[in-house]
Amino acid sequence: MIRELLGFTATLMDEYWGQMQLDAPTGRVAWMGPVPVPVWLGIGRDFTEHWVHGQQIRAAVGAPGLDDDYYLGTVLRVFIWGLTCHYRSKTGPDIDLVTEFTGEAAGVWTLQRRSESWDLTESRVSAASTLVGLRS
Repeated sequence: MIRELLGFTATLMDEYWGQMQLDAPTGRVAWMGPVPVPVWLGIGRDFTEHWVHGQQIRAAVGAPGLDDDYYLGTVLRVFIWGLTCHYRSKTGPDIDLVTEFTGEAAGVWTLQRRSESWDLTESRVSAASTLVGLRS
């Protein structure tokens, strides 16, 4: 029953998301703070919720997890955007924090603090202040 319900709702959500302008502002995502975010991040939030609960159901019934790049990689790429919210209140000197995922869900992001603000880019700076490496 759960699989049928998820299959049915997934089709409806795909149709709904397919009609949206991905860069348009939307409501807020709790772990991104109180400001409106682009539609694509709202969709990403829904995807991560689906993935997390799907992983819990899979673990409960002994089914393999969705750990390939399509699923885990997408979830990590969405969650990494939460760093800007998490570090928003942190003060101090300018820094470059590089986060690198290796394995199935590979990717590199740099979180930069410049003049009281934090920016995230999907790239690596040449001389990072801090490097965090995670194997997926």
